[in-house]
This record gives sequence, C-alpha cells and structure tokens, in this order.
Amino acid sequence: MSVTAAARSWEAQFAERTRGDVGDGIASVLALLGRPEVISFAGGFPDPETFPRARISGLVAEFAASGEVNAFQYAPTRGLSGPFDALAARIEAQQGRRPTDDELLITSGGIEALELIGKSFLDAGDLVA
Repeated sequence: MSVTAAARSWEAQFAERTRGDVGDGIASVLALLGRPEVISFAGGFPDPETFPRARISGLVAEFAASGEVNAFQYAPTRGLSGPFDALAARIEAQQGRRPTDDELLITSGGIEALELIGKSFLDAGDLVA
C-alpha cells in the first residue's frame, strides 16, 4: 500500500493542540511591534536602541582574545557551575546550611520555572484555583 501526499498531510501529524491559530491576543501584540511610537515588552522585543552594542562588542572581542577555549561552546545541560556555587554560598550564609546539588535549579526565566512547577506537581485534569 502506498501513501499519497493527499492521504497524509503534515498538519494531520501534529498534536491536536497545535492545530489552532495563534489567537487574536498574540497577533495583536506582534502587530504593535511595527509601530515606532510603541515600545512593547509583552512580546519580548525591547527597543533595540537600548541595547549596549558597544559594550557587548567589546566584551565579545575581549572574550575571544582571552584564548579561553570553552568561551563559545555550549554550557553543560545543568548549567554553569559558577551560578550554582554562588547561589549555594548565599543560601548557606543566610540559612546556615549549604544545599546539595540536586536541591538547586536555575531556570532561564519565570515562565520556565512556572512550567516546571506545573509539570512536577500537576496531573492532567487537576484543578488550579
């Protein structure tokens, strides 16, 4: 039996939750990005004029010139050890007990933290009030 393109569309392969459009809310936020008088932080697009371009260029050049071979590699999956050590030291100074490695988690932002909390503690169908 052969499968024709008409019989098997890509859209039918995606999960049901992905088949809808982005919705009016997201579309309206993204539409604001083209208006020069609007600085929208809702979509994660700050005003490019606020970027410290000269400082970033200098830091990248300094980093590249340092000879640090790992400077442009991917970080370990768990994250860099420096932030974990600093956080553990701060908790130890404030609470008198240094947390173990598996007691700390650093996320890339608040949304990721909330997602991980939800995935860790909620089952499908749980009521959140």
